[in-house]
Amino acid sequence: MRITEKFAAVLAILGTIMRLLHVPGGGMASVLGLTTLAILYFPLGILLLRNETIREFFKSVRERKSGAGVAFASSWVLATLTSGIMFKIMFWPGSGMMLSFGVAATGIGAGIGYFFLSNKYPEIVKRMLSRAIPLLVAGILLMTIPYEKLVYAFWPGENPYQQAYRDMLLHPDDLQRWQRLEAIRDSLDMLPMSTDSVHQP
Repeated sequence: MRITEKFAAVLAILGTIMRLLHVPGGGMASVLGLTTLAILYFPLGILLLRNETIREFFKSVRERKSGAGVAFASSWVLATLTSGIMFKIMFWPGSGMMLSFGVAATGIGAGIGYFFLSNKYPEIVKRMLSRAIPLLVAGILLMTIPYEKLVYAFWPGENPYQQAYRDMLLHPDDLQRWQRLEAIRDSLDMLPMSTDSVHQP
């Protein structure tokens, strides 16, 4: 499971770099990597953080061993932040709220784990913090970067289609901008770059 986690993280980072370099398939790689991470963290994170197999987990539950609740809560906040990061870099609706909630929940969870639970559940807290800290850094960084700068970073071109696409991202609820984008796209024989991150309303 940890090998899958590392592979998914590398895929997500590689996909983001591909999108910044405008390499086709970058959006798909980012979504696949971050979605895999989110699923690994919740609900499978309870096994990952406790370093158990499914059989060992159910055995520990029957024997009333402690730590399952801490691992469950930790895996949930990690999955929430991972999903928020994915929504943000893909420019999906609700990304700001989801990322803010994920950063807040993970920050609070990491603080509680470090200050109040590290003595009682040292291994679980250690595994949680090793994942929460890099995700928090990425989440906070994305929160501090203005939305407009992210749009121009992923879509820097100045041809009519790219201009219309940026305009649509900055005003996603404006139907006229969507219609203008569709009209320009229909007039082009071939798109200048991948549009795998377009969200249809």
